[in-house]
Formats: sequence, C-alpha cells, structure tokens
Amino acid sequence: MKKMLFLAICFLGMSLSVFAQKESDKTLVKTLDPTGSTSIAFLFKNAGINAVATPNINMRVELEIHANMDETTLQKLISAGRYTLEGKMEDGAFNIYAPNLEKRVTVGGTDLEEQVYINVKMPPNYLFDKEKGIIVRDVTDFVQRGESESRVAEMRIFKELKFEQVQIKLVPLKKAPSKKSSSTNSKSKSKDKSGESTAAPNASKLNSNGGGKDTKHGDILIDNIPIEGY
Repeated sequence: MKKMLFLAICFLGMSLSVFAQKESDKTLVKTLDPTGSTSIAFLFKNAGINAVATPNINMRVELEIHANMDETTLQKLISAGRYTLEGKMEDGAFNIYAPNLEKRVTVGGTDLEEQVYINVKMPPNYLFDKEKGIIVRDVTDFVQRGESESRVAEMRIFKELKFEQVQIKLVPLKKAPSKKSSSTNSKSKSKDKSGESTAAPNASKLNSNGGGKDTKHGDILIDNIPIEGY
C-alpha cells in the first residue's frame, strides 16, 4: 500500500497555514477571499476536479498529489511553496493559481513527475459546472420560483463563502528514483532474503544541515536553482 501523508492547511476566512503531522516550522500565509465573485476556478494544471455537495460544511478542498518522488522530497517541495495557492479576482470570477507548479523540478537529475487531483466538498447551495470547470451558486430554486433577473443575479454573488479547510494529500513512491549517472549506487545496495535490492542503512539520510540535498538522490533543483534559495 502506498504511504500517504496528510498535511492540513487550515483557513480563517481564507488565511492559509501549513501543518504536517506536527506544526511545520515554515508557515505560509495567503489571503484568498472570493467575496463578491460569482464563480471559483482552479486555473493550474491538474488531473481532474471532483466536487461534491456536502451538508453542514462551508468549503473544503484537497489537493491530492501523486508523484514519482519519496515523502521527504515532497515535504521539502511543500516547504518551498510548490503547492501554494494564489487567488485573483478577475472580471467577477475568483481564479485560483498555483504558479510554482509551472517550474521544473529535478532531484539528482531526475525530473519530478506529478499529477494533481482537486477534490472539493462544498455547501449544498453550490454546484460544480463540469463543462466550464467552475464552482457557482445554485440558483435553480430562485429561477423556478420566477424571481426577477436582478434577484437571481444578486444570488449568484458569493457573500459569506469561507474555506474551512484545505488538505494536501501526498501519494509518493516508497522509494525515490536513484541519482542518475552514479557508479556508486550499486555498491550501496544489498539484497535481502527475498532477493529484492535494498538501500544501505544510511543511504536515505539527509545531510546534517537539513538542506536540499539527499545523500542518496542528489540535489533538488527548481528551475536549475537549488531548493535552498526558495
């Protein structure tokens, strides 16, 4: 079974804080306020959006990250802000971006490959327009009651929508790819009783300075810049 890590990103209004199994040493704070908009759109690369109306909640979002790297590497990328969200009000729509997802990441010369799934739980009076890929107010009842166009238009506007919680769910590989062009990797491995190759005991430990280099997998680079610079 793939190892999973849950990191809660809790909002007051849309104030963003990052937590791991214990509170992270690095806290990202962003203000994202959809008040006054008529739709929410996630305008960053993703593998799909699944939105479900759920009673007794406000708005909850989960970013589910499937990647070809191990948990330690993905934790470092979270701390570096790879999955940080930014919101902009544009022509009445509240658009959410993840600008750092556009940046190339390599670990020891191996490209990061990831798929980002967006899972949304929203109040019953909201719906997800699959054709347009946006979250909007459900004004069906107002239309059926014959409310005026101005009244329907007013009800489309978000007034008190708050994101209660956003989670980042990591689904990494159990082992990260080996560092490319390394002639020493074969010497640092041994075989267990089942015949499977396993890393030497100290191979996966990070260097003592806690930086962006894994002694087994190599440097973590973002757009060819060491992760320490982020």
